[in-house]
Amino acid sequence: MNQDSHLPLGLLKVDGGMTSNDLMLQLQADILGIPVVRPDMSEMTALGAAIAAGVGAGVWRDVTQFPRQHVSKFEPQINPDDRDRRYARWMKAVQRSMHWVSSEENTSSVAGHKTTMAFSLGLLTGVMVGVWLILSLRRS
Repeated sequence: MNQDSHLPLGLLKVDGGMTSNDLMLQLQADILGIPVVRPDMSEMTALGAAIAAGVGAGVWRDVTQFPRQHVSKFEPQINPDDRDRRYARWMKAVQRSMHWVSSEENTSSVAGHKTTMAFSLGLLTGVMVGVWLILSLRRS
């Protein structure tokens, strides 16, 4: 990301279902060498969509009406030499796993179907949370 953006990444903010795995987040902090921050509410994307819908519908004036989320922070706990060694081993494992599926096997239609289904479920969840939030706040 640093190479692509030409900006140093000093912090990684994460959300979603996988972020409930503390070990995964600690590994990310260790390998990236930067803090990883997770909000206590794991589905911030859905909350953001709900807030944007509420602001757009006139339920709220703007996003400043919402309190800041509490977060958990994972700090890197390995030294740079160890991080470089682990990253090199990871890249070696990735290289070894490349091209292990033969060209005769056609998995693209299955992968495309799974991607479409995951996107549809995520979109549906976001819309449902937004509707629930708007309706619950209008009742109060």
